[in-house]
Amino acid sequence: MIVRLLPLASFTAIGCSQTMTPMAAAPETEARREQLRQITADCGLPANTLRLEGENDLQVKPPPDAFYHAVDCMLTRVRQLDYPLNMGFVGNEAPAPENR
Repeated sequence: MIVRLLPLASFTAIGCSQTMTPMAAAPETEARREQLRQITADCGLPANTLRLEGENDLQVKPPPDAFYHAVDCMLTRVRQLDYPLNMGFVGNEAPAPENR
């Protein structure tokens, strides 16, 4: 009985010892991220203002003290990109009046 389990145990140990590496982002996705970084730099916003999740999900989180014209510049440039994006604003929730 032990002889039968030993090969199975060693096979399992060998199969589990391999480390899985995370998949690298597709070159197109990295190019899109670079375009978004360039847009934020050109418009005078921090690099973390635009965050691309996956290939098409864009999270927009401008800083609270950002100038209107900087955010407008960023949104205009994002709208001009030649690929589809699902865009949503993050962190723009207003506190309840009693918490102000």
